[in-house]
Amino acid sequence: MSKSIKDARANLPDNGQYKIESEGLGLSNSKGLMMNDGGNFNVLGRTTFNYGSGKSTILYSTKAASNLKLLGKTMAHETSHALSFSIGIPLMEIEKNQRFDELLYDVEHLAIKRLERIYALKNYILPNYGNNYVEMGDILRTINGLNSGQKILYNFMYNKFLPIFNKTFKFP
Repeated sequence: MSKSIKDARANLPDNGQYKIESEGLGLSNSKGLMMNDGGNFNVLGRTTFNYGSGKSTILYSTKAASNLKLLGKTMAHETSHALSFSIGIPLMEIEKNQRFDELLYDVEHLAIKRLERIYALKNYILPNYGNNYVEMGDILRTINGLNSGQKILYNFMYNKFLPIFNKTFKFP
């Protein structure tokens, strides 16, 4: 699976802009998922930032690493977090009554979840909920409910992350 991660990274080479220190497999449960901050096993990947080095470490679940198209989506998702850390984008939460899906809990994830649908189209993937995609209607309703500051940050992130998702991944 480490070879799969290395092969997938060839689609998103880090020329210094993402500041990725390392990446590899994370501890996964029997379903191949990693633990989130709340202690639940429902995460495909995780990015942590080292404030000392100014770089990120990305870990992938065994479920993500064993499916090349899912790995590509997860890598683009986690690379967006690494880029966000590297340029200092602030975390801006979305209130529960403003979001139409539990995965849209902050502005960064709102931009990423919309861009994952572009990744799906570019890579001939049906973006269904079982593969951790959010319905476009839920994304658009959440965007429409943002306040002006959230909309500015959303648009900035969407445009900054677009080149990460807007490509066809090639796998051996």
